[in-house]
Amino acid sequence: MRYSDVVRDAVAQTEEMGFGGNLRIAQTLARAGIRLSRETVRRWCKKPRPPRPSIQTKRRLGPILAAKHPNHVWMMDITEITGLFGLFRFKLAVVMDVFSRMPLAGRVFTSEPSADEITRLVQYAAARHGAPKHFVTDQGSQFTASVFRQALMALGIRQRFGAVGATGSIAIIERFCRTLKEMLRLKLRPPLTASALHQRLQTGLHYYAYLKPHQGLGGATPAEMYYGLSPARQQAVRPPRAYENKPDDSLFEIAYLDPEGFLPVLTPKSQAA
Repeated sequence: MRYSDVVRDAVAQTEEMGFGGNLRIAQTLARAGIRLSRETVRRWCKKPRPPRPSIQTKRRLGPILAAKHPNHVWMMDITEITGLFGLFRFKLAVVMDVFSRMPLAGRVFTSEPSADEITRLVQYAAARHGAPKHFVTDQGSQFTASVFRQALMALGIRQRFGAVGATGSIAIIERFCRTLKEMLRLKLRPPLTASALHQRLQTGLHYYAYLKPHQGLGGATPAEMYYGLSPARQQAVRPPRAYENKPDDSLFEIAYLDPEGFLPVLTPKSQAA
């Protein structure tokens, strides 16, 4: 009942390269046409079953806006990235489509960006992808400035703010920033210059948008959801097992299948005759 050693090696390599947990590895291989279950990946990697998370009561303030299609709801956040030896502190501003988790525009700043700079970034994203209906941010000074709010009104966008202390109000883009930092190992390998950080971010954003399967999207990538493409995982097939590739075995043949465990019962051909 063993799979091909090639498939097993592919699972081992994805684990060593840090693609993620069992589900993420299974989703990544599914994009390459190999369908495996999360439990199969866990068993091959010999990982213990994860404990069930404890149920905790989280504070919510008001309803959270749900995105129903691409360009319905956008989010924006500004996160800080520490440079080498803590000598520099860069600011990364990103605009994201909530429905597809697609990063639409981003820019690296060497200091705290102004409201005018953030406004131009949003205008660039709207000119390239079309204006959304809603735009959600925190209550930072750039987003509450009059120049930013007037620019959204001119584009016909309704501005909304994440509630202070509410769980999930802007959690999607906050999680995106955390994933991007972990994926590029920005804490272990801090950037020295803004150009070096920009180059690494370009590679990371391309992988996140077009290649990385997203658990919140059922294994699809943000680009597939945003552009309405068929997810590559749907073409994945189960790889043949080792015994299924040996029909010309001269010593044994499959007599029948165990009705309970579906295990093949091998019988010498001399006895079968």
